[in-house]
Amino acid sequence: MPGKGNILRILTKINNTDFVKAYVLIAYFIVIGILALYAFSPFSGEMGYILGRLTPHLIYIPLVLTALWYPQKKFAHILIFLLILILFVAGYLREGWSSDLIFTIFTSFIYLWVYFAILLIPSWDSREGRKKAVSDDFPGKDTAFSGRTAVIHDGSLAAERDFTTQKEPAKPCTTPLPEYRSVPSEQILPLIESFKIRDSDVLSNTFRAIEAVGSPAEPYLVNELKNPDLSIRENSARMLGILKSSDSICSLIEAMDDNSNKMHNAAVSALANIGEPAVAPLMKSLSDAKPNIRAGSAAALRVIGVKGAIPNIVPLLSDESHYVRKEAAKSLGRLGDESVADELCKVINDESRGVRLAAVAALGRVKNKASVPYLFEQLKAENDCQVRERIVESLGQIGGEAAIVAIKYATLDSDPEIRILAKEYLFGYNYLIN
Repeated sequence: MPGKGNILRILTKINNTDFVKAYVLIAYFIVIGILALYAFSPFSGEMGYILGRLTPHLIYIPLVLTALWYPQKKFAHILIFLLILILFVAGYLREGWSSDLIFTIFTSFIYLWVYFAILLIPSWDSREGRKKAVSDDFPGKDTAFSGRTAVIHDGSLAAERDFTTQKEPAKPCTTPLPEYRSVPSEQILPLIESFKIRDSDVLSNTFRAIEAVGSPAEPYLVNELKNPDLSIRENSARMLGILKSSDSICSLIEAMDDNSNKMHNAAVSALANIGEPAVAPLMKSLSDAKPNIRAGSAAALRVIGVKGAIPNIVPLLSDESHYVRKEAAKSLGRLGDESVADELCKVINDESRGVRLAAVAALGRVKNKASVPYLFEQLKAENDCQVRERIVESLGQIGGEAAIVAIKYATLDSDPEIRILAKEYLFGYNYLIN
C-alpha cells in the first residue's frame, strides 16, 4: 500500500491535460452507452432503429482520439478493442445475425485501418528521429530541392513563396560551430526528441530545460535543423533564437530555404530574435542565390529594425521572385520614410496581388502625400477588391485634400465593404474638421 507521500508525488507527475483527455473519452463512451441502451429498449420506436445503426459509427471518434492522445498506451488500446468486440458480439447474440454483418465488418475494417495508421505515425517518426540522433557529428548542410511555389500565412511573415529561381549559390556564412562536451548527448538528445510531442506543457517544459542547458545544446540543435521531422526542425530553430545563438546564424540563414513554410518562418523569427549579431550575415544574404533566403533576410532585418538595410532592400522591389518583392515592400514600409515612396509607387501595379497589397500598405505607413495620385489611379484600375480596400485604408492614413477626393470616389465602389470603409473615413474627416 503506497503512502500518502508517494501518492502525492505520482499525482503531481500527471499532467492536468491528461485528466481532461480521460474525462472526454469516458464521457463520450458513457453517452454512446446510454444511446445504445435506449436504441435496444422496447420504448424507443423508430428512433431506436436509427440510433441502433448510428451508435456503432460513433465509436470511431474515441478510437481516433485515443490513437492521437495516447499513442504509447498499449493497455488502453487493448482495453478499448476488447470493449468494442464485446459490444459487437453481445449485440449480434441478442438481436441475431443478419445481412448487415458483411457491411459491419467492412466498415469496421475501414475504421481500424485509420486507427492503426494514426497509431503508427509516432513510431515511424521516432524511428527516423533515432536515425538522425545517433550521430554526434555535425555534417555540412545539403541545400538542393525541387522548384515549387507555396503559400504561407503566419502573421507578419505571411507571403507567397517562390522557390523556382536558382542562381549560383552564395556563401555568406562560414562560421563553424564550436563543439561543447560539457553536457553529454544522452541528456540533450532526448529533450530534442520530445519536440515532436503534441502537448503545449511538454513543449514549454522542454524549452525551459534546454534553455537551462544553454550553449552546450547549440550544436545538437543546429544538427536537428535537418531532421526529417518538421516539429523537431521548427522547434530547434526557435530554441536557437531563444538562446540567441550567434554561432548558429549561418545555419539558420540556410534553414530559411527549407521547403516547409513553418520552418522558414521559425528560422526568420530565430534570426530576428538573435538581433544585432545576425545583421551583417543577413545583409549579405539579401543577395543570396535562393529567393526565400533573400526574402527571409529582408523579413528578419525588418523585425530587427535595421534602417541601414533600406538601400540594400530597395533593389529587391524588382526581384524576379514575387515573394521577394513582397517582403521587400513590407520591409520598406516598416523601416522607411517618405524617401522610399517613389520606389514603392513603381510596384503598386505589380502582376502579383501579394506585392500590390504590400506596396499600397507600405505607402500608407510612410505617409508621403506625393503618392496619393498613384494610389488614386491604381484604385480606378485595380480589379482585386482586397487591394482596393487596402488602398482606401492607405489613403485614409496619408490624409489631405487629394486623399479625400480619392476616398469619395471609393464611396461608389462595387464592393459594399469598400463603400462603407470609405464613408467611415469621410465621416471621421468631417468630424475632425467640424
